[in-house]
Amino acid sequence: MPVFEQSATHLNFPHDHPLYCGGDPTPQLADADPIVVVETDAPWFPALRSPGPETTVIQVGHDPLFSRYPIRGFAVDLGLAGAPRLTLAALAAAVARRVDANSVETRRKRWEAEHRKYVEACATRSAAGLGWGLGAALGAKLAAPDKTIVCCVGDGAYIFGTPTAAHWAARAHKLPVLNVIFNNRVWNAVKRSVTSHAPQGWAARAASMPLSDLEPSPDYELIARASGHWAERVEDPSVLPEMVRQALRVVREDKRPALLNVICKKP
Repeated sequence: MPVFEQSATHLNFPHDHPLYCGGDPTPQLADADPIVVVETDAPWFPALRSPGPETTVIQVGHDPLFSRYPIRGFAVDLGLAGAPRLTLAALAAAVARRVDANSVETRRKRWEAEHRKYVEACATRSAAGLGWGLGAALGAKLAAPDKTIVCCVGDGAYIFGTPTAAHWAARAHKLPVLNVIFNNRVWNAVKRSVTSHAPQGWAARAASMPLSDLEPSPDYELIARASGHWAERVEDPSVLPEMVRQALRVVREDKRPALLNVICKKP
């Protein structure tokens, strides 16, 4: 059976195990027959998807009904109270006597394929992690000092990347990297998360979504200039090619970090 870790706070299962399938069980809920929930108070988001009414839900935990919670809306067909380690061992021993080896092998192959798809998807997403770009660009420049390194980020990802520290490090260690900010004045990843979970909620209906709109926009070029970088704000698309040429000349010939704050259309 596949293992998912929904909002895990501890490492409970090795992520390189061939049956580990990530932290989001939502896409699999519609096809699940039994589901074993282990010490998880909120195993899925009902507003997005829940198991079908015919699905058997088995809750394993010290307090499988989470009776200390004033309100909890997750139905359980069978609650097994006790130490999960001992409960799971007893379940495995009981099931081992009843399963068909051929069906087990078929299921294992299916979920091992899902694990491989999950790993590949993680590798793709890791190339665009929010806040990762500024520091990665400096590392790339350290590893390949003769290469021209250009870091392209949104304004939200730029903030996540602790730019004051990144610009200081670029100056202190003589790492002439070109940073380009696509400034649309919004944390769009945050905005999409809110609207997907509560499309009719107050935040989605507000003219300005709290903690996702980034207006008034800071003058990011001034943050870079404070660390001695060459930095400019670009609002006219027609001048962008020339500003890119100037920025590349600065990092390649003057050996000085540069930044372009490119103002884009707000989504």
